[in-house]
Amino acid sequence: MDETRAPSGVPCGAITGLMAATQKRLVRRYYVAPLCVAYISDPAARYYTIMRLALPEDVAFMITANPATQLKLVHTADSAAERIIRDIRDGTLDEALPPEIRAQLTPRLKPDPQTARRLEAIRERSGRLLPKDYWNLGFLANWTGGTMGLYLQQFPEYFGDTPVRDIGLLASEGRMSIPIADGTSAGVLDVGGNFYEFIPIEEADRSNPTVLRAHQVQVGREYEILLTTDAGFYRYRIGDVVRVTEFFGPTPMIEFLHKGANTCSLTGEKLTEQQVVLAFEQACRTLGFQAANFVLAPHWGDPPYYVLHIEDPCPAELTRQMDETLRRANIEYDSKRRTQRLGSVQGNQLPEGHLTRKHAELSTRHRESNEQYKPQYLYQKPGDDAEFPGARERSVPVS
Repeated sequence: MDETRAPSGVPCGAITGLMAATQKRLVRRYYVAPLCVAYISDPAARYYTIMRLALPEDVAFMITANPATQLKLVHTADSAAERIIRDIRDGTLDEALPPEIRAQLTPRLKPDPQTARRLEAIRERSGRLLPKDYWNLGFLANWTGGTMGLYLQQFPEYFGDTPVRDIGLLASEGRMSIPIADGTSAGVLDVGGNFYEFIPIEEADRSNPTVLRAHQVQVGREYEILLTTDAGFYRYRIGDVVRVTEFFGPTPMIEFLHKGANTCSLTGEKLTEQQVVLAFEQACRTLGFQAANFVLAPHWGDPPYYVLHIEDPCPAELTRQMDETLRRANIEYDSKRRTQRLGSVQGNQLPEGHLTRKHAELSTRHRESNEQYKPQYLYQKPGDDAEFPGARERSVPVS
């Protein structure tokens, strides 16, 4: 909750960190990892420590905002199986931790040879150490809408048929939906928490769009959602695009699709087109590099990452500079890079004139429909760049 501080000294960080720190003591006692673990700066050491504490426990459920976190945790245990089993057997923690954090964790590190033998037997039998074999999970909970479905494809490998419940559309500004069934990102609009209005997505760019109340929306239509809250937000345009899936009595059920048209979020980084353009301009200035036509597109991998498509020869230094500039401009992007949930920006050189021809084609198409065309510098979904030469041959970055 306090990754950094404003000049005034006000802590800045994740709302989930604040929720964990202010959670009732009765609830906190059931967490397998105490709050101090969040302050382990090295992400690999943090993931390992959490799983070292969790494997001996009878874990009933896992809840995170992003499913990538769940996969990162269980993959850590699987890839470090021999070391983690030895630590459990001996009551040790084979990680370089700050002394004050180790002091808080030491009382929890008791030798447990029985659990170590059970885990070793699982590993010998299946060749791996997976949660579907060592825990009896009741459910998993995380976001499932938007691009998160790409992560969920990997869940059966690790978690078997454990039910997955979406945690709902929620943000620091407020909760917007309450899921009531497994296997869907749709949830009942939280009409008891806030007041909502909706802008039809086809009118989102208009200066005076139609604004609908909750009872006026239609099933199957897409909308931008507006929030009015008791915390002081008035008709706040959060930028989330939702689809109405059905009605629960008189109340609409909504599912999150994506952030607004100029935003992309693979792992919760909420990267904006403005940040991308400014990062590209700054990277070019730093290197004395001149280029006009480019597109940044999300690409699925392990971990996912962004590809800088550019017509000019793309030096590796340009993608490195852009990655660093994005990290400075967007704290969520930086957090996902530090914790290895996002890979570094990769480059892809396009044939000369490729983007110029594409922009010209789209401009003509929009003129024919009396729409204004604006060049798009940030794509929203993996695969949006599939037609670009070299896009399908991208390799997974290691960074």
